[in-house]
Amino acid sequence: DWPRELITDDETWSYSYETNSWLQLTLQSSPSKRAWHQMIGTKKGVLVFGGGTSRRSYTNESWLYSSLSNAWELVRSGFALH
Repeated sequence: DWPRELITDDETWSYSYETNSWLQLTLQSSPSKRAWHQMIGTKKGVLVFGGGTSRRSYTNESWLYSSLSNAWELVRSGFALH
């Protein structure tokens, strides 16, 4: 059964193959808490698209995380879809 309560998160974690461990990153800005988003790795970093805080409110924002700069960048500003 699915949980009745929506669980959203805005944390960013990095995995180290060398130590086989996860490290939570502290960043100045990041995508807002969301669920139902899509994520893909690219040559430039990790791209997160869409998602929302409920099944009735979605965004079309795109955020790109670069491990080189250790920062998220808003690539495309979105709007809530109702």
